[in-house]
Amino acid sequence: MSDSTLATVIVLAADQAAAQADFPDYFNAPASPDGQPPITNYLTNGYFDDNELDTICNDVTWPRKVYLGSLETRLQKAGLMVVVPEGENV
Repeated sequence: MSDSTLATVIVLAADQAAAQADFPDYFNAPASPDGQPPITNYLTNGYFDDNELDTICNDVTWPRKVYLGSLETRLQKAGLMVVVPEGENV
Protein backbone atom coordinates (compact mmCIF):
# COMPACT_ATOMS: atom_id res chain seq x y z
CA MET A 1 0.00 0.00 0.00
CA SER A 2 1.45 3.34 -0.95
CA ASP A 3 1.29 6.48 1.13
CA SER A 4 -0.18 9.83 0.21
CA THR A 5 1.02 13.42 0.51
CA LEU A 6 -0.98 16.65 0.75
CA ALA A 7 0.21 18.90 -2.06
CA THR A 8 -0.77 21.70 -4.39
CA VAL A 9 0.48 21.48 -7.97
CA ILE A 10 0.29 24.67 -10.05
CA VAL A 11 0.79 25.04 -13.81
CA LEU A 12 0.66 28.09 -16.04
CA ALA A 13 -2.58 28.45 -18.00
CA ALA A 14 -0.55 27.92 -21.18
CA ASP A 15 0.55 24.51 -19.87
CA GLN A 16 -2.86 23.28 -18.69
CA ALA A 17 -3.53 21.17 -21.80
CA ALA A 18 -0.18 19.38 -21.51
CA ALA A 19 -0.74 18.71 -17.80
CA GLN A 20 -4.25 17.42 -18.43
CA ALA A 21 -2.97 15.14 -21.19
CA ASP A 22 -1.03 13.30 -18.47
CA PHE A 23 -3.58 13.80 -15.66
CA PRO A 24 -7.03 14.34 -17.27
CA ASP A 25 -8.93 14.87 -14.02
CA TYR A 26 -6.53 17.47 -12.62
CA PHE A 27 -5.71 21.15 -13.15
CA ASN A 28 -9.30 22.36 -13.32
CA ALA A 29 -9.13 25.07 -10.63
CA PRO A 30 -8.35 28.46 -12.19
CA ALA A 31 -6.18 30.98 -10.36
CA SER A 32 -4.74 34.45 -10.84
CA PRO A 33 -2.79 36.95 -8.72
CA ASP A 34 -5.94 38.81 -7.65
CA GLY A 35 -8.59 36.10 -7.95
CA GLN A 36 -10.05 37.80 -11.03
CA PRO A 37 -9.79 37.00 -14.75
CA PRO A 38 -7.64 36.66 -16.71
CA ILE A 39 -6.72 33.20 -15.47
CA THR A 40 -2.94 32.83 -15.27
CA ASN A 41 -2.65 29.40 -13.67
CA TYR A 42 -4.50 26.16 -12.99
CA LEU A 43 -4.03 24.02 -9.93
CA THR A 44 -4.81 20.74 -8.28
CA ASN A 45 -4.79 20.33 -4.52
CA GLY A 46 -5.31 17.34 -2.29
CA TYR A 47 -3.80 14.07 -1.22
CA PHE A 48 -1.71 12.53 -3.98
CA ASP A 49 -0.65 8.91 -4.02
CA ASP A 50 3.11 9.15 -3.48
CA ASN A 51 3.82 7.31 -6.75
CA GLU A 52 1.65 9.80 -8.63
CA LEU A 53 3.30 12.78 -6.94
CA ASP A 54 6.71 11.29 -7.73
CA THR A 55 5.72 11.19 -11.41
CA ILE A 56 4.56 14.82 -11.29
CA CYS A 57 7.73 15.96 -9.54
CA ASN A 58 10.26 13.96 -11.53
CA ASP A 59 8.96 12.62 -14.82
CA VAL A 60 6.62 15.08 -16.58
CA THR A 61 7.96 17.55 -19.11
CA TRP A 62 5.60 20.48 -18.50
CA PRO A 63 6.60 23.26 -16.10
CA ARG A 64 4.98 23.09 -12.66
CA LYS A 65 5.37 24.18 -9.08
CA VAL A 66 4.70 21.69 -6.33
CA TYR A 67 3.98 22.85 -2.80
CA LEU A 68 3.48 20.53 0.14
CA GLY A 69 0.86 21.37 2.75
CA SER A 70 -2.42 23.23 2.90
CA LEU A 71 -3.89 25.06 -0.08
CA GLU A 72 -4.27 28.49 1.53
CA THR A 73 -0.67 28.70 2.68
CA ARG A 74 0.67 27.44 -0.64
CA LEU A 75 -1.43 29.82 -2.74
CA GLN A 76 -0.25 32.72 -0.63
CA LYS A 77 3.36 31.64 -1.14
CA ALA A 78 2.74 31.38 -4.91
CA GLY A 79 1.05 34.81 -4.97
CA LEU A 80 -2.21 33.39 -6.34
CA MET A 81 -5.90 33.29 -5.50
CA VAL A 82 -8.52 30.88 -6.85
CA VAL A 83 -10.73 32.53 -9.49
CA VAL A 84 -14.38 32.04 -8.55
CA PRO A 85 -16.68 32.16 -11.61
CA GLU A 86 -19.11 35.06 -11.51
CA GLY A 87 -22.27 34.18 -9.62
CA GLU A 88 -20.69 31.38 -7.56
CA ASN A 89 -20.00 31.60 -3.86
CA VAL A 90 -17.03 29.95 -2.22
